[in-house]
Amino acid sequence: MAFQRFALARIDILSTDPKSKLAPCTGVFTKTLGISCAHLMKLKLLDHESPSLTKEEFHRQWWITKTSLESESDDKEHKGDPFSEESIQRKKEMYTSIPPFEQVIVKNLLESIKTGQLPYSLRDPAVVQSKGRPKGAGNRKQDTSLSTTQRNSSQFEYAEMQTKKENSSLKRKTTANQESERHTKSKQDIDGSEDDKKSFFGAFYNESEYGPLLPKDYYEISSKIEDSYYDAIINIDRDGFCGFRALAHQLFDNQDEFVRVKLAMRDNLIDVKDTHKDAFPFFDVDQLERIVTHGISNQKGDKNVFLEKPFGCGVDYWFLAPECAQLAACTFNRPVFVYYTGESITYLPILPPQKLKPVVAPLLIHIVQTNGGSKPNHWVT
Repeated sequence: MAFQRFALARIDILSTDPKSKLAPCTGVFTKTLGISCAHLMKLKLLDHESPSLTKEEFHRQWWITKTSLESESDDKEHKGDPFSEESIQRKKEMYTSIPPFEQVIVKNLLESIKTGQLPYSLRDPAVVQSKGRPKGAGNRKQDTSLSTTQRNSSQFEYAEMQTKKENSSLKRKTTANQESERHTKSKQDIDGSEDDKKSFFGAFYNESEYGPLLPKDYYEISSKIEDSYYDAIINIDRDGFCGFRALAHQLFDNQDEFVRVKLAMRDNLIDVKDTHKDAFPFFDVDQLERIVTHGISNQKGDKNVFLEKPFGCGVDYWFLAPECAQLAACTFNRPVFVYYTGESITYLPILPPQKLKPVVAPLLIHIVQTNGGSKPNHWVT
C-alpha cells in the first residue's frame, strides 16, 4: 500500500507540476522495452486535448490483438497449407511483433534448418550435486567470529532453534517421567503378585486371588516368546469368554468390553460370510457364527445383549483357533499372533472392512493350561 501511494503521488506531481524536472531523455528505455518513457507520459498528461497514450506509442509485442479463442480458431483455419501467402504473411507479422533479441533467436533457428546444424550441442546435462548451506550456518552461536564459510543465524532461525531446544528438552523429561512411573507401577504389581500371593510352601494361589496381573511364570508360556519380552501375564477371567476378553484388553484396555469384540466380529462375519466360506473351505463357518453370536443378536447393528451376570458359557461357545482368530484379524484389520505351548501361528487380515485402516501392531493371545486342567483350556495375553 505504501508503494502504491508513492506511485500515485509521483504521477500526480508529473501531471500537475510543470516545473517537475526529469533527467534528459536518452531514448534507451523506449528502444529496449518498447514502452513509452516518463518524458512522453509527462507531455501527454500535460496535454489537455489528448491526455492519454495511443496504442501506436507501444511496441507491437505489448498489443493484445486477439483472444486465445480467436487464435485457436485462426490456427485451425490456416492449418492446411503452411506455405501459402496468407500463412507466410501472418508469420512475418508475428516475427516483426516480437522483441529484437527474440528475432535473433528465430534467425539462428532458421539458419540451423538451412544448414542442418543445430545452434547448440546435444549432450547429457551435467549433474551438479548441491553442497547445501555451509557447515554450521544454521546452528552457530550468536556473536562469534565469522569466517568465509559461516555466518550468524538470522533472528528467525535463532528463535526457531531456541523453541526446538526447549520443546525437545521438555518432551524428553515428560517421556522419562512416564516411563519411570510405568516401570515402578509394573514392578510393584509384579513384586506384589510374586511375593505376597504365594502360599507358605511356595506354590501359587488361584487366579481369583490375584489382582489384574499374574506372575510371569504362573502359566507355562511358549518358548518362542523371550522371557525378557514381558513382565507379567494379564489375569483374564475364566468364564468361557476368555478369548474375547484377551482381545478386548488389547483393543480397549478393558477385558470387560468383550461384548464389543463379539459385536464387531459378528457384523464383519455377516458382511463376508459367503466370501469367508470360499476363502477358508476347511473352516466350519456355521459353528463360528454360533460362537460369535452367543449371548447377542445375530442381526447386524443390533447391540442387544442377552447375557446375565455372572457371565459364563459352555465349551461349545469358547473362542476357537483358527476360526475365531482369523475372523478377529479380518475384523480389526491387524495381525493376530496365536501361541501354544510349543508353536505359534500368525493370522493376517485377508478380508478386512474397507473403511478401517490397517494396524501394524499385532494382537497376541496365548492358550494355557490352568491348575487342575488336563489340556490347554484358557486364553491369556
